[in-house]
Amino acid sequence: MERERSLETSLVLTSGFLLVYIITKIELFVYLAFGFGIIGIFLKPVAKIIAIGWFKLADILNYYVSKFIFGTLYFVVLVPISVLYRAFNKDGLKLKNSSKSVWFKRDHTYSATDLENIW
Repeated sequence: MERERSLETSLVLTSGFLLVYIITKIELFVYLAFGFGIIGIFLKPVAKIIAIGWFKLADILNYYVSKFIFGTLYFVVLVPISVLYRAFNKDGLKLKNSSKSVWFKRDHTYSATDLENIW
């Protein structure tokens, strides 16, 4: 299983560098792709070390990128919605009491269908 993982990593790196070469036309990426391909085929211990490093890098990126994405979503989506809501709804939670009680009267007759799907 470990051998397959290091071969897959070498193939992914080789393909990735070739794709970057196709996009940028910088010859360095062809040499890198060739080097990782040769390492994956002939130098198994080195390929294993590269695979371990590649997965450690993926773990580090997963930790930081997820926080960046969620932070960006928070500030781009939720903060403007909340600002607009506060601007147009003065007392959405009914925190400012204009009466003596916080209870309000609800005229509703409960039936069996109210309890069938309560969520």
